[in-house]
Amino acid sequence: MNNVKNDEKRKKSKTSACKFREKNDSRCNLWKPGEPLTENDLAMLKEVQDTCKKLGYTPRKKEVGNVIPLKRRFRTWKDVIAAAGLPHYNDPEEVKRRQQILKQNNPPEDKL
Repeated sequence: MNNVKNDEKRKKSKTSACKFREKNDSRCNLWKPGEPLTENDLAMLKEVQDTCKKLGYTPRKKEVGNVIPLKRRFRTWKDVIAAAGLPHYNDPEEVKRRQQILKQNNPPEDKL
């Protein structure tokens, strides 16, 4: 009987700690797919979208400059891409497009 009461107490204290953390911890300010984007989110995602237009394909992390603030807000690069409304970079059509563009921009050198 005492074990049941102790378990209930632990659950309650853990729950209230999580609620406190959610209100006061910046890590809990993560965007989740389906949630609306704030003006600040849209401003951060604009660089990703502009890079996509410039490159012609969905950029990788190393091709975008403001990765750290993006990952703090969106957690994963996959979520950044989803929030920006871009196709996933591993989508077969996107991979094909990226390979074609990179091949055009970097043609193989003639062999001697």
